[in-house]
Amino acid sequence: MQTKLYYSPGACSMASHIALEEAKADYSIEKVDLKTHRVGDRSFYDINPKGSVPVLDIAESGERLTENTAILPFIADKYPHANLIAPAGTMKRYHTMEWLGFITSEIHKSFAPYFHPEATSETKQEAAQILSKKFEIVDEALRRNAYLTGSAPTVADFYLFVMETWLEKFKHPAAKLSSIERHLNLMRERPSVKNVLKAYGH
Repeated sequence: MQTKLYYSPGACSMASHIALEEAKADYSIEKVDLKTHRVGDRSFYDINPKGSVPVLDIAESGERLTENTAILPFIADKYPHANLIAPAGTMKRYHTMEWLGFITSEIHKSFAPYFHPEATSETKQEAAQILSKKFEIVDEALRRNAYLTGSAPTVADFYLFVMETWLEKFKHPAAKLSSIERHLNLMRERPSVKNVLKAYGH
């Protein structure tokens, strides 16, 4: 039995998919239709009552994890050879967790109006202004290092990469911030990212 990632192309589950690729893990993927919440002929709610991706079925224990903030550190700890997060007890690890928290609670959630057709233009404009402020913080941090916590990427960079692709998708001006654009292009050159994007038909 392989570890299985439930994903949707372009969704935030791509961060966990990239982490699995970086780790050279033995895994499989199963596509979720987030419009119908179906996986093949099954209801996705039977797999995750939250109705969201990613979901990771762990081969060894048979347990299941949801949420990038749990799955990404799990993958990093399970495959320490990939150096996707600093060791426990180090400040660098806590800075990675700090970025994961910021990305999920401050950036990811701020995109919500863009994914809801009923959102008003005023709501989207407000979200755009919030995102500009949040990404200016990220851009400033990336002026000091190639990646969020130093010269090598961590799982936080994989999550950030997905958010950067959303900036492009929705033509948000923050996509043109110099350090954001550089980070996005740097990530796109990684073999793991290329493999994931190829799997999605890009």
